[in-house]
Amino acid sequence: MHKTLLLFCCFGTLLTVSAQQGNHSLTGIYIPADTAYRRECAGKTDCQYVGRPFILYDDGVVVAIPQIGFTSVKQIEDQLTRNHKFYFEKQRSTGSYTVHQDTITMYINYPFYGRGQTTKYVPAVLQGIIVNKDTVRDFKIIPPYPSIFEDSFYRQMNGDFKYVTAAKTLLYKSVINNNTRQPAGAGK
Repeated sequence: MHKTLLLFCCFGTLLTVSAQQGNHSLTGIYIPADTAYRRECAGKTDCQYVGRPFILYDDGVVVAIPQIGFTSVKQIEDQLTRNHKFYFEKQRSTGSYTVHQDTITMYINYPFYGRGQTTKYVPAVLQGIIVNKDTVRDFKIIPPYPSIFEDSFYRQMNGDFKYVTAAKTLLYKSVINNNTRQPAGAGK
């Protein structure tokens, strides 16, 4: 069965592509293994979900949760269902991903720090190399960079964009319940 996905590309236009449902080799919760993760999680088997989780669904939808510090899968699932409108209707921090050979590419409205302690969601493309189901290496934002990169205020607010342009490793943490794409209380 084929399903049509809408991709919000880096130029702010919607693109339509066809992807086969269930044909994505990566699904579940992935977190970036950045410095905070390594400091908090070194040698621990019950580590927190310190980094900003990326949720990959089997139909090619991806959600980047802008919050950090989750301690369980349940907290992440609750975050998605409680804030259904934010993620799935307004498409904030939401997009799609494709897998081609050993490369995963995400087209996502990525959260950046904005004016007045707000978050600005900007279409961006992130990419990494799939090592195996549990690991994606060299994961980072790729050119063409969003126009926000040219704005000196946003460069300062976002640490010269070093976090998103530096290669990270994404680590698989858990399966995700597909019901998290329904509003809280749906189906009860």
